[in-house]
Amino acid sequence: MSKKILLLFIFLYVNVVNAQIKPAEDAVLNYRMIGFSVPAQKTAKTYVFEISNSPSADVAVFERGIIIKTESGTNMSVITVPQFDTKYAWRVICKDKAGKVLNRSKIYFFATGTCDYLNPERYKLDVYNRSEEHKDLLVILDHSSIMYNMAGEPVWFLPEVPGVFQRDKRTRDLKPTADGTFTVLNDFGAFEFDYDGNVLWKAPDNGKVSGDTSERYHHEFTKLSNGHYLVAGYERIYLPIPADKFDYAKIPIDETIKNEGGKLLKRIECGTIIEYDKDGNVVWSWKSSDYFKEEDFFGNIFPDGTPNTNTHLNAVFFDETRSYIYASFRDISTILKIQYPTGSVVRKYGKPVERQRDGMERVPFRAQHSCRISKDGLLYMFNNNTARTRDVISNISFFEEPETQGGTLKKVWEFKCDIDTFAATGSASGGSVYMLKDSTILACMGIEGRVFLAKYDKTLLWNAVPRYKNDFGIWEVLPQYRASMIESDTDITKYLFKKQIITKSKNKNTH
Repeated sequence: MSKKILLLFIFLYVNVVNAQIKPAEDAVLNYRMIGFSVPAQKTAKTYVFEISNSPSADVAVFERGIIIKTESGTNMSVITVPQFDTKYAWRVICKDKAGKVLNRSKIYFFATGTCDYLNPERYKLDVYNRSEEHKDLLVILDHSSIMYNMAGEPVWFLPEVPGVFQRDKRTRDLKPTADGTFTVLNDFGAFEFDYDGNVLWKAPDNGKVSGDTSERYHHEFTKLSNGHYLVAGYERIYLPIPADKFDYAKIPIDETIKNEGGKLLKRIECGTIIEYDKDGNVVWSWKSSDYFKEEDFFGNIFPDGTPNTNTHLNAVFFDETRSYIYASFRDISTILKIQYPTGSVVRKYGKPVERQRDGMERVPFRAQHSCRISKDGLLYMFNNNTARTRDVISNISFFEEPETQGGTLKKVWEFKCDIDTFAATGSASGGSVYMLKDSTILACMGIEGRVFLAKYDKTLLWNAVPRYKNDFGIWEVLPQYRASMIESDTDITKYLFKKQIITKSKNKNTH
């Protein structure tokens, strides 16, 4: 073997070995729940992972600081270290089937990072109810971009990347994917991240659907099972204000109004839904402007007699099993059921609110968010049940869809959000709901902050409210838009070991 080939072999071997060592040497991690791994050894039956809060290469100093010692039947282990903003050291002891030490690894080093929302003097998650059921579930709050365990302790945060993700910019719909990644919307666009906060994909935002310089992404961004991405946006169009319905003299002329020969045209933001492939090509799209009619845009009138033309697309759910897309329009309390891929609207649920904001007729839902389809085909949503006020009770609503065109929704289940006095019972904005595998419900009350878990028999399992300390030293509710979750500590492995295979094993903490 030539010297060059030998050096290349050594280089490749060292890099493969280093790639298997996780966390990487001297890494600064945005999480406390860490996936540790070392190269597998053929004769090793047990791997003992040792974590020390004395980050020293001196073995004696390291051993005096050992705070965690975990035995694993594989060369990988998920371990949660105690604190953020802390330096740690670690090593692995390999043992054979008789328990004899085969070798000890070198001592490696890493640190946990921090962000403003991890400062316990300014931010916290107050937990009021806790159950043993789903005790390993992890909840992600999107505005905070923090993942919490059921004790209300932060275990992960999305790290800032200038021009990509910054905490002073609006963040929405941060959620995990089936591929062990995360998707998020913010003022910079729509992104997919890995657990370490590395950007994996960005939506092109090139205006091919809106016909403008931007797609104006908002509210919903989801990775589909085929690897494609579905995102909500909006286009701007101008429509004539019906002169027979409105007094032009009472309509103030602003940047959203054009006067063309005495006819007033209103600029309207119409929802769009875009599907991209992994290369950023538009493979499917839908525009609400192709469906809604004049009465949808001009049937909702403010008390001063001016038109409220907002339909406000605020949620999109793709029922991939049945090939339907559900689009929620907040300001007209409407949900459309769209056949995929034809784009035909096959059902329209709900109806516009009355002409005035008070005295509104009872509708199946009002100002709803986060519509979804359950595994048994029920339409469910976070029903805000309000026209921008808090003096109501929001709820989680489940409906059976009608079998025939023109039929009505049948409410089959409801959970009211009047849980306690620690947060408002009605949410004027935001909100989300997800069904777990066993039909337990995870809900977020949006701007009112509250996040809770409830069983289908209406047992409250977990209840928490995020808070921040204002400039006067008073703890206030920290508003969110949505909350999502990773269902169990076994599910977390695909996020920690995305490019590695981990076999199921029971880890035994011995220290």
